[in-house]
Amino acid sequence: MPRRKDAPRVDTLGRVDRYSVFLVNGTLIRDLWEIDFTMGGGPARYPDLIPKGELWIDRDLALPDQRSTILHEAVETRLMLDRGFSYDRGHQQANVFERAFRKAQDRPPVEQAVAEALRVLKL
Repeated sequence: MPRRKDAPRVDTLGRVDRYSVFLVNGTLIRDLWEIDFTMGGGPARYPDLIPKGELWIDRDLALPDQRSTILHEAVETRLMLDRGFSYDRGHQQANVFERAFRKAQDRPPVEQAVAEALRVLKL
């Protein structure tokens, strides 16, 4: 069985906030380790799967969905790790920012959207 830490990574997308962002093989993750992995995740939600300092985004997402999911995962992870939010509470708050980002006519770069969300949340 492949090692979890390296096997599903497909490509590096860069850095957002304090996280390295990777495209991953979501099918492999669901088949071998975590059936609930959908769209993306971070170390707060999947501590036994995703290393600290990383966000994973499913490679099968279209580019606009990748960007929205990066925002969602960054906000959710920071709320869970920095504020002690439960997954459900962090997920709901991240949805607020993701929804606004998706509806925006002129979407800013995802790095800027994450920075603004964290500023609003005082993180």
